[in-house]
Amino acid sequence: MFTGSETTATFLIILIALGVLAWGFNRSRRYGKLGILAWLQSVVLMTPWLLFFGLFAIGIYLNLV
Repeated sequence: MFTGSETTATFLIILIALGVLAWGFNRSRRYGKLGILAWLQSVVLMTPWLLFFGLFAIGIYLNLV
C-alpha cells in the first residue's frame, strides 16, 4: 500500500506538526492562563487541517461536498 518514502514523509510531517504544537505550548506556559487559552485557540484552528491532510496522506479521502 505504501512505499517506504511515503510512510517516512507522512510520519515526518506528523512529527514536525506535533513538535510545533509542543513548542507553542512551552512558549505559552510562561504567560499563564491567557497564554494557554491562546495556544488552545491555535490548536483548535490547526487540528482540522492536520487531520484532513494527515488522512489524505495515508490514503483516506474525505468528500466534503
